[in-house]
Amino acid sequence: MSHPTYCDRINKKLSQKLYSEICRTLKKGKLYRNPKFTSQQLAELLNTNTRYIAAVVQLNTNDNFSNLLNTLRLADAEQMLLTSSEYSAEEIGLMAGFGSRQSFYRVFIKKHGIAPRQFRIQHREQTFKE
Repeated sequence: MSHPTYCDRINKKLSQKLYSEICRTLKKGKLYRNPKFTSQQLAELLNTNTRYIAAVVQLNTNDNFSNLLNTLRLADAEQMLLTSSEYSAEEIGLMAGFGSRQSFYRVFIKKHGIAPRQFRIQHREQTFKE
């Protein structure tokens, strides 16, 4: 017989409520834009602990806190790529909170299969066709 994990012991309704609060807090202040932002800092803001945050994120996304931050950063970067032409793709990645050009490109290409610059060009071409 296996022992219940920390995730197994968390109330599902409370987990969903805290996950909503995590996302709201991260988005409201765009805290994810800080490349050094940690779950410890978030835990202090929400008066909880990092273990609980990690478990709640895992339960609600089947992923970890770092990937949640990168998902928020990526959405922010995608929006900036489509709406701002004054910054390079690399600058946008850094502004969105990625710690380096390499990490931004790795995450971006994993999702889209193309580099941010090509994404921007393709979107502009689609906009002109419409």
